[in-house]
Amino acid sequence: MELAIFHPMFGAVGGAEVLAAAEARALREAGVDAGIVTGPVDAARWREALDGIPLRQFRQRALGDAVAWTTVARLRLRARRARRLLDGARVVIAHNHPCNAMLGAMRLGALRLWQVNEPARALHLAATSPVLAARARALGVRAPDHLTRTFAQRLARWEVRAARAGDLGARRQFDVRMTARLDGLYAISAYARDMARRIYGRCSETIVYPPAVLREEGAARRRGIRRDGLQVLVQTRLEAVKNVETVLAGFAAFARSHAGSHLHVVGEGGDAERLREVAGELAPGRVTFHGFLDDDRLETVRDACDVFALLPVDEPFGMVFTEAMAQGLLCIGPDHGGPQEILEGGAVGWTVDAFSAEQVAAALAEVAALPDGAADARRRAARASVRGRFSAAAMVGALSAVVREAGGHGW
Repeated sequence: MELAIFHPMFGAVGGAEVLAAAEARALREAGVDAGIVTGPVDAARWREALDGIPLRQFRQRALGDAVAWTTVARLRLRARRARRLLDGARVVIAHNHPCNAMLGAMRLGALRLWQVNEPARALHLAATSPVLAARARALGVRAPDHLTRTFAQRLARWEVRAARAGDLGARRQFDVRMTARLDGLYAISAYARDMARRIYGRCSETIVYPPAVLREEGAARRRGIRRDGLQVLVQTRLEAVKNVETVLAGFAAFARSHAGSHLHVVGEGGDAERLREVAGELAPGRVTFHGFLDDDRLETVRDACDVFALLPVDEPFGMVFTEAMAQGLLCIGPDHGGPQEILEGGAVGWTVDAFSAEQVAAALAEVAALPDGAADARRRAARASVRGRFSAAAMVGALSAVVREAGGHGW
C-alpha cells in the first residue's frame, strides 16, 4: 500500500465515507497503489463500495483502554494500534477527526497529510460554523427559525465548556498540537480551507475537489421543464443543520401560485418528524417524504424531478450538488460554503440566502418560467462544470500537486 487513506470508521453511510471510498478507487484506477486503513466497518453497508480496495482495520477499543482515563489518552492508544497498519506507506492521508490528530501523534517515515473535509465541529464549533454562529449571536433564541434558536443554545453551552479546564479543552489542545506536526494540510473547498486556516493557521492554497459520481443517464432523458407542475427534490440527511425547513417554507410560498408542483424529500434523520409536521402545516398534500431510497428507487424519483434544492448552512462541500448537476437537475443552493463554489456563485445554478424562504420561492418561480431551451442550456453548462472541475482525473492531479508541495513525489 503506497498511499493509505486513514479514516475513522465505515459505519452509517455518510458523505465522508463515500468520499474516502471514491478517492481510493479513483487513485487505484489512475495506477496509484492506494488503500484504506480504518476502524470498524459495517460490511453489509460497505461491501460493494469498498470491493477491490485494499482494506486494513484497527481495533477502535482494546482491553488496555480501560486504564486510559481521558479521551486524549485513549486516542493515543488507538493511534498506536493503527500505526502498525500504516508501515510501508509512502503517503498517509488522514480523513476526518480524530485521524488528523492520531496521525500527528505517530512516528512514521511516510509523508503525513490531512485532507480537511471539515475540522471537528464538536471541538471548534464557532470556527466551523461562521455563518450560523454570527446569526445565533445576533438573534439568539429569538430567531424566527428552529436551526438558529437551537444552535444559539448549543453555542452558549459550548462556549462555557470551552472556557473551562476540562476534557473539551484538552481535546482541542491535542487536536491543534498534533495537527501542527503533520507535513501538510489541504482542503476540499475554499470554504473548508478558510476554516482550517482560522483554527490551525495554515492550509494549502491548492484545493482538491472530491470526484463526482458522473452518472448521466438521467441527464440524457431530461428535457425542458414540466409545465404541469414543477417537481422539486431535496436529498439529504434530515438534521437541523441541513436547513430543510427553509426549503419547505420557500416551496410552500411558491406552490400557492403554481398548481401541480410537488416537493420530494429523500433521506432520514433526527429532524424528520418535526419536518413532516412543518410540511403538513405549510404545504399539506404537496410534500412527500420518501425516507431512505436505494439507488434504483432514488433514480426513479430523480427522473421525475426538475430541480434540486438544498440550503445547508456552513457546508464545506456538498457532493449531492455535483451528483444532481451531473444528472441534469437544475440546482438551488446557499449563497455561501461549498455549494456556492460548486454552483460558481450562481453561474450554473441559483444561490440564495440560506434563511430566506422568499428567495427560495423566487428562484423556483424563475426556474418554472424558463423556456425549455434556456433550461437545457443551463443544464449543459452545469454538467460541463462538473466534468471539468470534479472529475477523478482532476482530483488525482490536484492531490499529486499537494504531495509534491509537501515534499513528496507525485504520480
